[in-house]
Amino acid sequence: MLDIKAVRAEPEKFKAALGTKGVGAPQVDEILELDARWRLLKRETEELQARRNAASKRIGNRLESGDGAGAAMSAGRELGDRIRGLDAEAALVEEALRERFLALPNLPHPSVPVGPDESANLEVRRVGTPRQFAFPFKAHWDLGT
Repeated sequence: MLDIKAVRAEPEKFKAALGTKGVGAPQVDEILELDARWRLLKRETEELQARRNAASKRIGNRLESGDGAGAAMSAGRELGDRIRGLDAEAALVEEALRERFLALPNLPHPSVPVGPDESANLEVRRVGTPRQFAFPFKAHWDLGT
């Protein structure tokens, strides 16, 4: 699997290299958009959690001093609901990002020739001569039966 940090750092390199394997630039752009959305959701969630933690400390101080903390507690519950909603959305975005990422092939080595299939490959060397058989070859699934 490719490294998202590397894709973020050099998206054009990945678009060009993956283009040789039939993967379009829009797929890389979609991955980058999903990644940006996921990072934004995580940042918002962390900020809300920090606010909830600060509110919890204030609620604790008010309860110790005997002041009413009902309004602060309801605000804390609202923060908790928003955090759960953002977490759920972040999980969906993360799963979509993971699926798109797993569908990407590895980057080809620069020395690999570009072509539609193995016919574009170059023979680098041949050791010995290929064996010749007097019978037709069978597929492995036919041999198994």
